[in-house]
Amino acid sequence: MAAQEHPVSHLFVGSRGHQPDIVTTARLRATSRRIRAAFTIAELRTRLVNSLSRDGDGINTQQPQLAYGSLARVLAQLKMVGRHVHFSDGTCLQLFHHGNGEVRAIVDEPGFELGVDPPLPADHLDQQHRQQHDPPVRNRICYSATGRWREMRFTYTDASLSSFARDKIIHHFRRTHQTNGTCIGLNRRVGGGRLDGLLTQSPHTPVAGCSTTFSYDADGIGDVRELVLTDDSHNFVAWIILLDPGDGTGARQAALMVT
Repeated sequence: MAAQEHPVSHLFVGSRGHQPDIVTTARLRATSRRIRAAFTIAELRTRLVNSLSRDGDGINTQQPQLAYGSLARVLAQLKMVGRHVHFSDGTCLQLFHHGNGEVRAIVDEPGFELGVDPPLPADHLDQQHRQQHDPPVRNRICYSATGRWREMRFTYTDASLSSFARDKIIHHFRRTHQTNGTCIGLNRRVGGGRLDGLLTQSPHTPVAGCSTTFSYDADGIGDVRELVLTDDSHNFVAWIILLDPGDGTGARQAALMVT
């Protein structure tokens, strides 16, 4: 007597089956215990390999330009998970990787390019503390007051890809929520040099009392570090923006933002 066919066995026809998309497979697997049992670890591994290396099956699939293993680790991770970070305008933090090596973020249009690991001066803070798996990026992407993503006139250099992601999430949040803030100008020596240290230490260094931090510099603005004070246990978001305008005066600015 032949064994009873599993209800989802049609998904396993041939080496690739009818559903080679690993995201679709993962969603199906999460729907019930019986379906989870049908997708073994070996099957998931095979489908992941097929999803990353498919050569086109004639049904609107395209050959990917690069295998994930050749990318900086955080770039590969952001390509996988960014599409699940949704903004209120229907966009998400997804990356678009083109055949010529160009990477675009959020919107697949000119002006939304990411310059991954751009050349930086040897004395640049992000170059001094560059991380192989999480390199700095350049971009002109901002969320405007009119409620859409657009290209800025000036260029951001984010300390890392992960810093870029945190920056865009907070930037969008700030533009779509009512924010109250206060700003004060401070000398770099305030607090025994603590303020200056936060702007000159490695941008990847965690800061005590903060849930996260990210850093960037921008043409015409200066070096910026933002310290997020709250986490998901709070019903509001508070963060501090530290700015070094780079005008040679030794002054620093600090702004407390709460929403």
